[in-house]
Amino acid sequence: MTNTFRAVTDENHPHADGFLPLHHRTVWKTVAYFYCAKCGSEGRFSWLYAHCTESGELLCLFHGLPTGWKLCRRCRQPRRTGREDSQFTGSQTVCDGCKGKINQYEPLQMVCVHCETGFTATRSDAKFCSAKCRTAAHRATQSKGVAQ
Repeated sequence: MTNTFRAVTDENHPHADGFLPLHHRTVWKTVAYFYCAKCGSEGRFSWLYAHCTESGELLCLFHGLPTGWKLCRRCRQPRRTGREDSQFTGSQTVCDGCKGKINQYEPLQMVCVHCETGFTATRSDAKFCSAKCRTAAHRATQSKGVAQ
């Protein structure tokens, strides 16, 4: 779906009048393009105009506007657009279901390595329930090393 292109400078090129197909153009950046699932025409991809079929196949603006379906930028799933049953309220690229999931995470329930009690971790690599347990565990390993 993406190709890297460079700007065309050759005036002798057969399509030098500006109607060069995207897959023949050369541009300095990566450009995403697609072929319409209904008519086969080529178009530049933009999340703002990511119209699609109900199954998620991309459509050009001519065929996409009447369908009432767009791709969500976060979940990459086809979502309904329209006036009454739109799933894109307030944003044109992120569906309502994904907007509620921003910065949400499931709290991790873990067991402390030192005191073996359960605690809710704020980090995925947490081992101890508190600084006291962490210090006590460190001192216990240090005293074992000195005794041997």
